[in-house]
Amino acid sequence: MPSVFVGMSGGIDSSVAAYLLKREGFDVVGITFTGVYEEGVKKCCSYEEVINAKKVCDFLSIPHKTINLKDLFESKIISYFIESYKAGLTPNPCILCNRFIKFGFLFDYSIAEGADFFATGHYARIVKKGKDFFIKRGIDETKDQSYFISYIEKEKLPYIKLPLGNFYKSEVKKIAEEINLPLNPNKYESQDICFVPKDYREFLLKRKVEGVEGNFLYEGKIAGRHRGIPFYSFGQRRGLGISTGKRIFVRGFNIEKNEIILGEKPFSREFFVDNLNVFVDNFEDGEYEVQFRYQSKPEKCSVNRLCYGIKITLNSPRELVTPGQFAVLYRENMVYLSGVIKEVKLT
Repeated sequence: MPSVFVGMSGGIDSSVAAYLLKREGFDVVGITFTGVYEEGVKKCCSYEEVINAKKVCDFLSIPHKTINLKDLFESKIISYFIESYKAGLTPNPCILCNRFIKFGFLFDYSIAEGADFFATGHYARIVKKGKDFFIKRGIDETKDQSYFISYIEKEKLPYIKLPLGNFYKSEVKKIAEEINLPLNPNKYESQDICFVPKDYREFLLKRKVEGVEGNFLYEGKIAGRHRGIPFYSFGQRRGLGISTGKRIFVRGFNIEKNEIILGEKPFSREFFVDNLNVFVDNFEDGEYEVQFRYQSKPEKCSVNRLCYGIKITLNSPRELVTPGQFAVLYRENMVYLSGVIKEVKLT
């Protein structure tokens, strides 16, 4: 009987995933990581989640393991989050958490413990085309999470199970109700950043991040003073404290001069992506669909390889293509490449 470790949060998705795998005949073990806790932020990876996950595992009659990954999470995720804002970038810590924590340490630990597979409750699929394995969008377009897991290592795909990829959320809820899963009715939907309150600036201040005051530039002239680059984000409109008689947005940062450039809402047609994670041996230039934010609509584009990464050209300009976020390329709903948006050419 093949064995599978399931990353569990005690929420409905990972709990139903564990149930489905057990029903399919797998020898299932639940595993939960902890140590990601910020005062006043009750989201994923807390000790409350351990209790919820253990309760579900007991209900399903499967073993449950916990691992404290506080130091690893601090070094791989929180440090990246803070340094990104210092550099004028908008980070996506959930994507890196999936690579280094869930499909990184937890995957490696599970295989080392003798598991044949590692599974999660993500709404996505793993498919094989020819000799290559791909991440494919889940059938529920409104819940698809292929974007979030697009940065995991391709060598691990044959050993990953994503049982919810072929289900709609409504079906998952129905299964949970039918088997009376002991779920916390107040459990949040894990869509926000787990360690951050509503405003990321509060988190930066708690972490003693200091900003150096500098100039706002508007139409090439000094328009006011800002309180530090880490406390502003690309595309931001509110909270600038600048009055020009027009709607103005953050369009960029000059880190060397500690300046923030203001202007019209940023639209772009061309942008550059590096730190690539490629799922085919011979990636080709050509036509793809690109998604550059979670829940943004896929956009048709052309792609050209460069010596350091790729250039993506959209068929028409789009707003808020944001440096620091991830761009994910699809063909036939399958992920071909994922990488970090490095530079954006504004229109």
